[in-house]
Amino acid sequence: MKSVQSVRIELRRSRLAGAFITVTHLATAALLAWLPIDASLRVLCVVTVGAHALWAVRSSALRNLGSSIVAVELAPDRRVVLLRRDGRRMEGLASMDSYVGERLVTLVVRQDGSRRTRALWLLPDMAPQETSSVVAAQSCCGGCMSACSHSGRSDESTGGGDLLRSQDCASITRPLFAFGCPARRYM
Repeated sequence: MKSVQSVRIELRRSRLAGAFITVTHLATAALLAWLPIDASLRVLCVVTVGAHALWAVRSSALRNLGSSIVAVELAPDRRVVLLRRDGRRMEGLASMDSYVGERLVTLVVRQDGSRRTRALWLLPDMAPQETSSVVAAQSCCGGCMSACSHSGRSDESTGGGDLLRSQDCASITRPLFAFGCPARRYM
């Protein structure tokens, strides 16, 4: 059995992320505009939401801010390196709050020496065609499952693998099994 090496994903601009950010911020601004408060406060709230929408589109969808994440390196031992546009590297561990689905990968990373976590979402149009979020999920599945505790019972839905004792990891293991990640027993 050959060992899995780390995977590097260069992130591209995303039209899906831009559309999602725009729609959600427009909905938020519309709800704030309908609040029964003073008109000047409503205008301030709507302008603030608009400014945040511009920042979010530039940071997440266009990736042209200095603090934007432009590449991700995933290792099988849950080590993650986030590379920013300004050249800084942020190293950390993938949290069990990460989610791997068919069309969405949410990577939650706690930087080394930090108490805060950083969330990064990967949509299908963010990764190059030869490196999809599915490939990233498959390479990361061994590390994401290593922190989960398993029992000795088997289940047909996991291909005869082990069931989780804790429900904390249930939301991440089902999609990982769907991608063909083998069921493993960790002690």
